[in-house]
Amino acid sequence: MRAPSTRRSRSAPRVPAFTFVGLPDKAVAESRERVRGALNAIGLGLPPKRITVNLAPADLPKEGSHYDLPIALGLMAAVGAVARDKSRAIACSESLRSTGR
Repeated sequence: MRAPSTRRSRSAPRVPAFTFVGLPDKAVAESRERVRGALNAIGLGLPPKRITVNLAPADLPKEGSHYDLPIALGLMAAVGAVARDKSRAIACSESLRSTGR
């Protein structure tokens, strides 16, 4: 059984970057491109800012593409595309396609 984890996404006005912290494996790190492609497909480009996605708890490795949707929702909340208070009450786990579906 997978240990539950949380994600926090934040964008800040600095040199543009998209990073993950919290022991992401290769598949989680690759979600950066899947999420970017999916958001672009639905008309939501990422802002030219520094984006940090914190995957907690930090001491447990994160594996797989099932973090895509929670990361996308967190980014959408961070840029104001969805209400932050609504995104906190959502539990999800799913990968994304480049079509945004």
